[in-house]
Amino acid sequence: MVAYLAVTLLPFCWCLTSGYVSDHSELPEGLSSVEKLFLGKWAGSKERLKWEIDRKPDRSFEIVMEEVDPTDPSVTYHNYATGEWSVRGDSYYCEWKHWVGDEGDFSGIMIEKVAEVMDDRVVTVSDGGSKNTELRVEFFQMPGWSLKKE
Repeated sequence: MVAYLAVTLLPFCWCLTSGYVSDHSELPEGLSSVEKLFLGKWAGSKERLKWEIDRKPDRSFEIVMEEVDPTDPSVTYHNYATGEWSVRGDSYYCEWKHWVGDEGDFSGIMIEKVAEVMDDRVVTVSDGGSKNTELRVEFFQMPGWSLKKE
């Protein structure tokens, strides 16, 4: 299942790379004006994937994802993950540190180009030009948050 997840996330990501320096201590202590717009609760969806993410001022995040299996639409995978995020130049970096759920443990780094950032909407672009739109939400609705306890 982990291999399936890695293959499935590739269109969602601009790049998964081991060359990214994950030491967030090298980042400026304060958030940039763009990073401040990324803070808080967001929800997004595309094709077979839905997610809710909470980005925090210390550059940590929590995310819940639901993904429909492309080979069996009656199967939906539920996952919860934590990690670190940042915006550097025109790129959004998201490093997955801990993963719990139907698809086992997964770690990696997602890098997407930042296309649009507003108070209520963030748009990033994955490799291949696929747009990922997140809308600001007041509360989360997806059941996958129950995985946080594991």
